[in-house]
This record gives sequence, structure tokens and C-alpha cells, in this order.
Amino acid sequence: MTNAEVLAHNIRTPLEVVFGRGDWEHFRIKAQTPMTSRRIYAVADIHGYDAHLNSMVRRIREDMAEFPSANPIIIFLGDYIDRGPNSKLVVEMLCELRKSSNFDCVLLRGNHEQWLIDFAQDSTVLPLWGRKGGLQTLLSYGVPLSQIEAGIESPLIAEDVRRQFLNHLPTEHMAFFRSLPSHFELDDYFLPTRASIQISHSINRPIMI
Repeated sequence: MTNAEVLAHNIRTPLEVVFGRGDWEHFRIKAQTPMTSRRIYAVADIHGYDAHLNSMVRRIREDMAEFPSANPIIIFLGDYIDRGPNSKLVVEMLCELRKSSNFDCVLLRGNHEQWLIDFAQDSTVLPLWGRKGGLQTLLSYGVPLSQIEAGIESPLIAEDVRRQFLNHLPTEHMAFFRSLPSHFELDDYFLPTRASIQISHSINRPIMI
């Protein structure tokens, strides 16, 4: 293939899009020149649903098999935990996926991962994080529901919740959360997440999120 053909080949329609909904309209693939020759798959907002992660990875693998591309990359845009019932399992799956040799895998840090990291150091984060889905994550790691609910209301109990959580949290998982970068650059793409710092100066290239 020529370089132009490679670029055109790698323009792929998102795998799960309901184009009948008006809010998807701006995601339609329009005629344009891609800024990288690599095939990029972007996945966002897993939020503790392991079945959704399994389904998306399966569909990406099927797409890779049907439309082969040299050196494809999957970029996960954060928010792997909270809200759904299986955050711990999702983290385990992502740790294994990152070790895969089939493709490059980039995992970014979302605001929900940042809340977990903050809570691991400061129990006063619990009322905010717990009400934003952290309760479900704590449950998935074995912290009792009654203790979490009491900790959301009481600073003293919140500290007990933090200690229990750290006792249940595998060392590999904490290392995973802390290893997540807040942004990623690939050729002319710059991909931030909601956990990124505010960018005060202008950037003369598109920001893709």
C-alpha cells in the first residue's frame, strides 16, 4: 500500500455507534486526512462493567482480524472503576490486557482513578468519591456496605474504611492506578483525560477525546 492508502485504510467507524441519535452526529467519520498512519481504537467509560470490557475487546480483535493493520493501538481513556459492580475484576482484566503482545495498549487515568488514588492517602475524599460511584468500587474490594455508608457520613469511620480498603487492595492494583498517565501523544494527536491538568496555553493541533 502507498502511505495515502494506509491512512485511508485506518479510518474506521466506531464499533458501537447509534447514528440515529443526534448526539452521535459529530462522531461520524468525515473525509479528512488522518494525522497518524496507525490504527487507533479508543475505549472510554468502562465503569466497573467487565462484560462491556470483554465485549469491546472481543469486537476490536474481530475488527483487527477482518481489517489487518500494522502496529494497531488501543487507547483506554480512563474511568475503569466506580458505578458498576465489578471494578476489581475490570482492573485485573486490564492488567492482563496490558501484557498482551498482540497490540500496543495505552491506559490513561480518568478522574475516577484519581479519586481512588486520593482516597488511598486522604479519607476525607470518601464523601465525594463514595457518592460518585466509589461505593461500588469499595464493595468490589470487599469493604462492607454498612461501613462504607457510615464512612460517607462520619470522618472517623471514613478513616477506618480507608484502612480496610488498603488492606484489601492488591499491591499490583495500586501500582496499576499510579502508573496511569493523564494524557498521551501520538504523532499529531494529543489525548487528555478529565484527570489532566488544565491547559492554559493554546495548542495548534486538534485535541481528540
